[in-house]
Amino acid sequence: MRVWRSRVLTAVVIGLILVSSSGCGTLLYPARLDGTPSRQLDSRVVILDCLWLVAGVIPGVVALAVDLTTGAAYFSEGEV
Repeated sequence: MRVWRSRVLTAVVIGLILVSSSGCGTLLYPARLDGTPSRQLDSRVVILDCLWLVAGVIPGVVALAVDLTTGAAYFSEGEV
């Protein structure tokens, strides 16, 4: 029983790391990666990225860094 629990926990942790490393905005709005970002942050994406801070500091920081550097956390020019 303990082996099963540790395998499930390991799979969950690996899944969380994979999802957080791609960033929420990157998954939700892949079209924003191609366009020119505006200067307005999308609060929904930032809040979802900050929720990863509850799972751990590293997944939250990685999600924020990915979305901010790729421009997925910003509205694209047509969305403003």
